Amino acid sequence: MRALASLPTRAQLAATAQHIASAQAATGAIAWDTVGDTAGKVDAWDHVECAMALLAAGRDEQALRAYDWLLAQQRPDGTWPREWHVRPDGQVRVVDPAAETNMCAYLAVGAWHHWCARGDAAVAARLWPGVEAALD
Repeated sequence: MRALASLPTRAQLAATAQHIASAQAATGAIAWDTVGDTAGKVDAWDHVECAMALLAAGRDEQALRAYDWLLAQQRPDGTWPREWHVRPDGQVRVVDPAAETNMCAYLAVGAWHHWCARGDAAVAARLWPGVEAALD
């Protein structure tokens, strides 16, 4: 096995987590590219990835806020839009309403990650209805 040339330092990881956290709206939405008061792109896949990174960095409250936001956006059929624009103040606009299977299933990845990292049955129970609806 080949060794990595370098690994990120703790300071670099903390800076990355801080950057992700700074992109999170008060509602919990995490945009790719929010700058100032402009609307940033959000999709379920990258949103969950950001929640997972926040959890890995020990920012559990922010990770849970991200999951709560995503669950609140879930449509009755269990899907999410392909893309939203979310302003830092939390205003949401659906840009592309189409659903993608991989984005719907990704909440399950985040829920599994949270379970493996924290073993928190209450969080698993909180996320499970959304996971089940998405997978159905």
